[in-house]
Amino acid sequence: MGKITRHPLLQRSDAIKRALSLNGFTFYDDGSSRELVETDSSVELFREPEELRSRQIITGDGSYSLRTRLLPVHLPLFPRVLPVKAAVAGRIYDGGDTQYPQRQRIEGVIADTGITLTDLQTLWNNIARNIYGIASSASIRSGESDTFSIEVSKDGSTFTLGHTGPATWIARSLMGISDPSVSVWIFAIDVDNAALHDLHLSHRRELYDNRLSFIGSLEDDTPAFGDSFTSRISDVMRSAGYVQYIGEAIYTSDAYVRMNMIQEAWDTNNKGVSLQEPLKGYSDPLTGETELTGLPTVLAPALERAMSDNFAAGERSIKIFDISHIFKPGKDGNAPWEVTSLSAGAYGPDVSFRSFLGEVTTILRKLGISNSFFIPTDMAIAYRQDQCMVILDEKMKYLDGNCGHISPVALKNFKIDCDGFMAQFEIPTLEKKAREEYGFIPWELR
Repeated sequence: MGKITRHPLLQRSDAIKRALSLNGFTFYDDGSSRELVETDSSVELFREPEELRSRQIITGDGSYSLRTRLLPVHLPLFPRVLPVKAAVAGRIYDGGDTQYPQRQRIEGVIADTGITLTDLQTLWNNIARNIYGIASSASIRSGESDTFSIEVSKDGSTFTLGHTGPATWIARSLMGISDPSVSVWIFAIDVDNAALHDLHLSHRRELYDNRLSFIGSLEDDTPAFGDSFTSRISDVMRSAGYVQYIGEAIYTSDAYVRMNMIQEAWDTNNKGVSLQEPLKGYSDPLTGETELTGLPTVLAPALERAMSDNFAAGERSIKIFDISHIFKPGKDGNAPWEVTSLSAGAYGPDVSFRSFLGEVTTILRKLGISNSFFIPTDMAIAYRQDQCMVILDEKMKYLDGNCGHISPVALKNFKIDCDGFMAQFEIPTLEKKAREEYGFIPWELR
């Protein structure tokens, strides 16, 4: 078995989550919560400093936008019994950054009677020591308008881990807290900035470098944080030798053409969610495109881009995967459809159509899905017509997954001069099937 790795940015995120968990915080989101929210639902929960503020990216008719904060939709769902220590983690978006609009963020709330700054100082000092070791420390420093920065000192340097402040009346209302003796503090941690400091990087583009020289540089066999099915997928993929990358979250207008998936007007199944206004100023080194125009309906274009980047860098063998969100417009005025998806790809002298199908089968079994079957199809134009499989269960029900040889047109467009293979799955369907098999009781034992 080759080395087991962890994406450096996600490893930093998990380290912070574990430290929060050790200090009594419960996490209520594994990253699968909706990223598209009603445009007017993103409200300020404490007086955020300028560096935490993001410009909304609005879609379609303006009713929905990509979230700029994590907590607003979660606060009403948190426990109403004091004390409360709750947190969420995931991706937020900033339309002001047209090259890398997505960011990893952790947000949380602390509520109890009589919380003092000394209490907060002690809490964040303990959290910092759990992240960075016993020689580190943290301090709470006053900023503008009741905002405090969380400053961490380690190895002779000091940097800002996050920000915190008293909750606004909106946040207190969402939590159902009206008693003035109850203190409510909100915090936000920009994981991207923390990772930049910890990894000694100078620009965020280095965090989103999908070449194996970066994403495979950190050997780490620690399980992904949490007990969700998504975390389980990450661990299974990593143990199978796949390296996690972070693909583009918003696509250019030609993304589907490059992967040989032509989106005709009649093809409502593959119709994407477009941005109300394109993000201008983007620079695509492969095609020269300068605008990001829509959200992904499938993760294949980002996968093929990552494979292309590695092939251009001289990598002659690679196995990579990503877990991200895909979107489709809502029907009859309903909210856009959104699910998490698994995307995996491989190429190299030891990878063939048959061996790749074998790996997919093994991965599914490790996820708890034994009853799956490959059925050939020549209807998926993103694949080579004679080497594409849809995946069904024992009841011939589609498992919202397919795999096979990448279309030769796509390989040419992405300048990958070898055979390449990919698999795409919708995670909720896999989780439902795994639970079904886990809970199955044979007829003779019923």
